[in-house]
Amino acid sequence: MPKHGKKYSDIAKSYDLTQVYEVEEALALVKKNAKAKFDETIEVAVRLNLDPRQSDQQIRGAVVLPNGTGVTRRVLVFAKGDKVKEAEAAGADFVGSEELVTKIQGGWFWSSILYPGFNAVVVIILSCSMGRFANSSKEAFRGGLFGGILFGAAILAMNLGLLANIEAVFDKSVPTLVLADAISPIIGIVFSVIICCGIYTTTVPMLWGVTRHFAQDGTKKFVLIALGLTALGLLLGMTNFKTLVNIIYPFSGYAGVILFGFIAWREVQGVRAKQKHRKTTQKSQVHLESLRYR
Repeated sequence: MPKHGKKYSDIAKSYDLTQVYEVEEALALVKKNAKAKFDETIEVAVRLNLDPRQSDQQIRGAVVLPNGTGVTRRVLVFAKGDKVKEAEAAGADFVGSEELVTKIQGGWFWSSILYPGFNAVVVIILSCSMGRFANSSKEAFRGGLFGGILFGAAILAMNLGLLANIEAVFDKSVPTLVLADAISPIIGIVFSVIICCGIYTTTVPMLWGVTRHFAQDGTKKFVLIALGLTALGLLLGMTNFKTLVNIIYPFSGYAGVILFGFIAWREVQGVRAKQKHRKTTQKSQVHLESLRYR
């Protein structure tokens, strides 16, 4: 005999196993003996003496709860043409095609802002670190200009391809890989290798660029910071890909937008400082000229 606890023993004494209770009385007894902190479940077993192997003796049904489950469900349907009216007649809350993709992703406006913001975090970190090794400011400017133009052209071509096939890739985790595999399975394999190489060639320079802001190359502090950031990257990399895209990437985008704001504010302050310095210099020159003629 298993040994039961005090609560179980007290509940077992509150009813008689040999007695048949009415439904109302049984429910009242169940509510009285409910001791858990969550909503407990009542199971009902009915013996109907049916053979479930026979198709004409199977019983299936559905029960609509009077107060529901407390969760409001909304149905969204991607459809075009006549299917739109069919979905609306069936009770769908939202019906559409491409325009719904941006709607469920937070809106095209914020997406258009956060995407450049996310890239700004990556580009500024690399540019600031690599720009230190440029031979001149002109060389750094030309490298950043041409690199930005080529990078923007590649992103534009990729996004145009995604928009042209939005119905096939809108719910995929890596839509560019889906497009490459649709062209040819061999191209899909090659592109997957390119993605892995791209992740490596992006992660390593970013790790180096961030670490270089806190320590010099080759020092013990540099190695410790690099190891810590690597461990953090591995931890974040273990998260669900959709969580990574929907939470961490937008957070980086907001950080990029804030960074843009600080850069713009710094530029405005620099222009004002130059104007103030120019006016002060002009006043000093005028004062010196007046003293000379005296």
